[in-house]
Amino acid sequence: PSPPTHAVPPSPAATRIEVPPQSVTAKKGETVTFTCGATWDPGLEPRGLLWLRNGSPVLESADSDK
Repeated sequence: PSPPTHAVPPSPAATRIEVPPQSVTAKKGETVTFTCGATWDPGLEPRGLLWLRNGSPVLESADSDK
């Protein structure tokens, strides 16, 4: 008899930053916008990106979707 065949599940794709955010200099109180382009395996949780500033999460503002 032949040995059993086992299917190997695909390994998750690494998250990749394809278009990195650009550095911005602003005065205190000024609004800045950062964008980036990234891809990740849709089967991985959690999905999305976490923006950090000096190691702390950047909170969304009321107009962060504009």
